[in-house]
Amino acid sequence: MQVRCGFSLGGVIGGYLYGKRTWTSPLRHHYVIAGIVLTATAAVVGASIHTPLRWIAVPAAGLAMTPLFVIAYLLVDQLLSHRQTEANSWINSGYNFGSVGGAAGAGALLSHTSPAIITLGVAAVALLSVACAQRLPLPPPPASRMPAQQRHEIGAETDA
Repeated sequence: MQVRCGFSLGGVIGGYLYGKRTWTSPLRHHYVIAGIVLTATAAVVGASIHTPLRWIAVPAAGLAMTPLFVIAYLLVDQLLSHRQTEANSWINSGYNFGSVGGAAGAGALLSHTSPAIITLGVAAVALLSVACAQRLPLPPPPASRMPAQQRHEIGAETDA
């Protein structure tokens, strides 16, 4: 119970800090950085699960979770504005299925291995998400910075 509380507390703090700052870099970069933070802190949790350091490591791992959700929803707005409802549903479903699958898998594995190994598995999954995020397209530049011909072509695509 205490571990979940620490992780949730970290998520609240991370979400607050992410929302308080004004960002200028692309959202894809935010997602990658938050994913790297989650990967690194999950690895630290795995290494420190049986030590007092876990009281710092678990909330630190939670720091990235809320920003990852916020960034995912903002990426949907930016990249899939024509399919927001469906894309947002996939984010929610992915989280729910991942939570259920991860909890069931971790529960089954706990009888055969240690919590440290399972937490390192979480870090590996987070690293995989970082690799996938690198493949996200960057949004097109604002129309004011595009050549006139390209603005016309994009306008024709959205009108069709």
